[in-house]
Order: sequence, then C-alpha cells, then structure tokens
Amino acid sequence: CEVSLRKWLWSVFDQYSRNPFHNFAHAFATTVSVVLLLRAPGVWCSSAGKLGAVLGATAHDMQHPGLTNDFCVKTKHKLALRYNDRA
Repeated sequence: CEVSLRKWLWSVFDQYSRNPFHNFAHAFATTVSVVLLLRAPGVWCSSAGKLGAVLGATAHDMQHPGLTNDFCVKTKHKLALRYNDRA
C-alpha cells in the first residue's frame, strides 16, 4: 500500500507544471489545508470521503498550464478550443 501511494504521488508530482502558482508546492499546501479542515471539530466525513478529498486536493491542478481562462480564449489556446471557451 505504501509503495502504491508513493508511486501515485511521484506520478502526480511529475504531472505538475513548473509554473509560479499551479505547482506541486501549491498542491501540497492545499492538501494540508484539506487535512486540517477534515480534522476540525464538528466535521464528519466517511473514510472514503476523507480519502477522496485528500487525493483530490493533491491532484487538483495537475497539468494546469498556468494561464487564465480569459487568456486561453483570447489566444485561441488548444484548451479553450477543446472545451469550447468554457472553464
């Protein structure tokens, strides 16, 4: 189980861009925030829900190009074209 988690984390790390904000350091900070929120008094969530929240926080910006939606639309970026100018 530990080996699988380690492989997954390295895979996630490798898919984060090296841009100023949407990077693995941001993912780590977001993940820590989610863990702290889940541990707050009065917060109840199933084990599966907690796992999903933590994994989602870790991977939430994978492959993010570091560009705004508006910039992508105005420059006809491949992502804007793919998603029909919608976020």
